[in-house]
Amino acid sequence: ALDFFNASGRVSGGRESQQDQPGYDWLVSARVGTLRPLLNLVDPDVGQPGYTDGYARAGWGDPDGLRITANLLVSRDELAIAREPRAEQGDIENRARYLWLRADDTWGPNLRASLMLGQTRMESFREGASNEPLIALGEVQDRRASRATDLRGNVVWQWRANHLLEAGFELKDEDARYRYAATAVFAPQVAALFNRDAQLQRDIELNPTRQRGAFFASWRWRMSDSITTEVGGRAQRLLTRGQGTEWISEPRLGLSWQALPDTRLQLAWGRFTQIDEIDELAIEDGVQQLAAPQRSEHLIAGIEQRLTPEVGLRLEVFRKLQTSPRTRYENLLDTQSLFPEIAPDRVAISLDRAELSGVELSANYDATALHVWGTLGWSRSQDRIIAGMWAPRSWDQRWMASGGAMWTQGRWLFSGQLDVHEGWPRTHLFRDTQGDLQLGPRNGNRLETFAQLNLRAQYTRPMALGELTFVAQLMNATNWRNECCTELVIVDGELTGRPLHWLPIIPSLGLRWSF
Repeated sequence: ALDFFNASGRVSGGRESQQDQPGYDWLVSARVGTLRPLLNLVDPDVGQPGYTDGYARAGWGDPDGLRITANLLVSRDELAIAREPRAEQGDIENRARYLWLRADDTWGPNLRASLMLGQTRMESFREGASNEPLIALGEVQDRRASRATDLRGNVVWQWRANHLLEAGFELKDEDARYRYAATAVFAPQVAALFNRDAQLQRDIELNPTRQRGAFFASWRWRMSDSITTEVGGRAQRLLTRGQGTEWISEPRLGLSWQALPDTRLQLAWGRFTQIDEIDELAIEDGVQQLAAPQRSEHLIAGIEQRLTPEVGLRLEVFRKLQTSPRTRYENLLDTQSLFPEIAPDRVAISLDRAELSGVELSANYDATALHVWGTLGWSRSQDRIIAGMWAPRSWDQRWMASGGAMWTQGRWLFSGQLDVHEGWPRTHLFRDTQGDLQLGPRNGNRLETFAQLNLRAQYTRPMALGELTFVAQLMNATNWRNECCTELVIVDGELTGRPLHWLPIIPSLGLRWSF
């Protein structure tokens, strides 16, 4: 396969299990980015992106008995960029390697189990600078590496026709290495605008380690032909060097009721915990300890209605209450900065709780040649600041609409999707009665409505060996200028803000040969 963004290839083979010997299978795939040479032809100043990844798998055994697989996934991406006229330049590189062995076994029709041993290694490098003397000067050097080894097991037992029991465990040992340094100097009027120090200096080295252990179980009981219940839970033990031990419990309940032949009602409640991974420490913002687990309580109710064999509706109501959100770091104006932590508009947002709630209505139509779908949503995402005030989250959208269609006719396939939602909250700049630039309340304003239309056409032609598929795509086909953020600039000697936008219309052509 080849298109404007990447070139890829995949090959696989194997042998099915025979009565006297187990089968085997294998697969190898690789992908390399093609955007760099294209940008060199079109606009060499945009940047130098590069990315590659590869996956390999080898399996042995019987799908109805013992089966063992070995898997390897590697990836690397890099970016060298100079953002003019924003006076930012940087070199960014990420590498990752995932290796895991898995064994699956089946003991009769009612019992199966799996065991997996895996190791992950990740590295990232960031170097760069911001060089705009009238706004800010800064440099960043960021080196990170992490390693994790985990063992997971799972057993599923259909111990009666209407009872299903699932249980398992997880063990994980992880460590990381951080080497971070940053300096920044802000122009006096910029420092005054954001009420911050005129200088920033960080030089941090850390080597956190953590061990995790978890056990989970769930029991699904089909009480009748129309009612199914599920009760489950998860218990975890978290041991972080220098931060002590923490025990976490997460009970969960679920109910499904087939009220009518074409009507199903569902209800789910549970407590969930989000634990930052060892490589997610916000060291760039001066944080030197892993955040405490974030706890939340979810309540979801839904109804599914089949109007005809082709047409279905679903209505869902949800509420998610976060009782222990961690401190979050955001940029008030420019969310697309290469090095956001040394930008003058970087702030810490401390909360004591957060609430996400809403209603979503979706519909779909499935026919032989035509598939149509659509969703309408109304929601609210807000934080309660420790001072006691509520504020919308930066991705809050009180309404959204999304829909699309896919039509196939012979060798042709056409599809399109339209996404529209209310503009996200943003902090705005204004001038007071004396003409001085001032900062409005955080997220006290909103961007204009976001809209994006994506189109795709595909044609498949049989060949003497396999088939060729031609693909043409248009992303943001209407070239809608969606505003994303605000950039600080000096115009006629005065500090002011200038709007920035998301990507314009992007065409792509692709070719895939399968044989």
